[in-house]
Amino acid sequence: MSHRRRKLPLFPVILAFLAPAAAPPAEAKTACMTVPGIGPEIAKFLDEVAAAQAKGQGTLPLMDVLFGITEIDAEDQQEIDGRPTVHLMPRGTDGGDFATDGPEAITVQGVFANKETYFRMPRKVRGRYVIGPDGGVTLIYDPKHAVELGEPHMGMAFFARTNHTVIKRDSLAFFLDDNTGPDPDRCYHVVPE
Repeated sequence: MSHRRRKLPLFPVILAFLAPAAAPPAEAKTACMTVPGIGPEIAKFLDEVAAAQAKGQGTLPLMDVLFGITEIDAEDQQEIDGRPTVHLMPRGTDGGDFATDGPEAITVQGVFANKETYFRMPRKVRGRYVIGPDGGVTLIYDPKHAVELGEPHMGMAFFARTNHTVIKRDSLAFFLDDNTGPDPDRCYHVVPE
């Protein structure tokens, strides 16, 4: 009697092993990591958004939005420098629209919170920003024009679309894919260096 071997496609098997790490149960709370030293960069970003809101318009250099990323290589830095500024257009008293258009999509590799991290930006990035009563800012991305957050696993980079990001002077939270609930997918406490 001969036995037939079934071949399993490698990619779905890898995803099956990674799924528990990438998608914790809905009832689980995300453990927040501490990130030292990015408080001044976050404060600068929040102050720039508040100033643009008060003025009725404003722009930000892309690096002012990519706060906390270190060890960016020269090629990625050149791509960042080649993108135009982020434009803020207030709509009402507590928020507005943000947009940046680049000549092409780029992927920036660096280190964030002591982990190798990737930010993939489409040619056009679009969304809305909301300023909270505490001065924090929530960036809500247009799903068709959203930044993707990536991490390396087994020598490959895996990406998830950013739904929204909540930025406060003492914390930073990323909500990925279709996560509109209260528990972020990535959470960081900002502490002095």
